[in-house]
Amino acid sequence: MIFKKNVDIDIAAMKKNKVPILIQDKRWKYIYANCKNRAMDGLYEELNRLVKDKKHYQKKLKDNRSKKRNLMNKVINLSDLVNTKGEEKYITEIEKCKNEITLLNDETALISENLLDYDEKIEKVNLELLKETIKISYSNLSTNQSRLSQVNGEIEKLRNKVNLLREEKEEIENKVDALYGFLHTLMGPEEMEKLDNSLL
Repeated sequence: MIFKKNVDIDIAAMKKNKVPILIQDKRWKYIYANCKNRAMDGLYEELNRLVKDKKHYQKKLKDNRSKKRNLMNKVINLSDLVNTKGEEKYITEIEKCKNEITLLNDETALISENLLDYDEKIEKVNLELLKETIKISYSNLSTNQSRLSQVNGEIEKLRNKVNLLREEKEEIENKVDALYGFLHTLMGPEEMEKLDNSLL
């Protein structure tokens, strides 16, 4: 059964409920492994790419901050040598470090802006994946509930059949016991053993 209804999600409610990034959620992975469709595959790939790119930019941002810190320490140390000991040979190196810091600042600002864009893109794709997951989940719920009803019906029929067979078994066992008991009483154990060996 294909679920074709459009799924409207209250975005504010989803933000309040703190919907996780679905591709990182264990329960969602189970649903995806068992109930996916092409739309989910495409959204999964897109979201996965966005998350990887965001991690790359986060690492780059961290690296840039570390480089900037090292360069600033170098500038402070070299400036101290220039100011206290008059070693002007380090002025060129200080300028070079300052230029690198400026470049790092520009790159860091650009990365920070990109990260904000990634957050919005990830949220948007995650929401689309959630909508598609809801569609496929309700489609599967409907199918599974229908099948569950059939299975329960079959189980009930089998129970009834087992109960009838159990009653028939008890009735047959009672007949066998009655017949055997009657014959055993009349014939005695030795004669019964001879009859059992020859007739059964």
